[in-house]
Amino acid sequence: MQRLWHKKALLSTLVMWLLGGVIMRISLDYEVGSLRHMGPGFLPYYCGLMLVWLGVIYLLASWFIPTEEDFRKMHLTWARVRGWCFIFLGMVLFVVLGERLGFAAATFSLVLVSSFGSTEFRWLSALLLAAGVTLLGAFIFVYLLELQIPLFELGF
Repeated sequence: MQRLWHKKALLSTLVMWLLGGVIMRISLDYEVGSLRHMGPGFLPYYCGLMLVWLGVIYLLASWFIPTEEDFRKMHLTWARVRGWCFIFLGMVLFVVLGERLGFAAATFSLVLVSSFGSTEFRWLSALLLAAGVTLLGAFIFVYLLELQIPLFELGF
């Protein structure tokens, strides 16, 4: 059986393309700048570009989206909700700890708490992943891009 794109997916993609294109066009009225010296149009331009690319990805992924009958067979289980809850909690902790303890503690807690949502959670792999992402993130954002974010801070 040949799968066709869903009407909702096509309409959603068109809206994403239209909105992303309009955002990109309007942002060109401002100086975009570069990654090192961002102008006021930088963030809107690249957010619009990401929206256009997400539309492309969504359109291609819609080919594999299950039919309405398949959706009715799916049930909402705790394992599915659990992952989203821990990811949301990790993001909240990132914001709170980022202001008080710095980038390193915030990133480590984000990755560690988010990994609790996995059905295949293992302490060792979660700790190693959190440490690796923290080191890589600190290297990229603090040392390479020289963003003015504190790596470690005690500000309660």
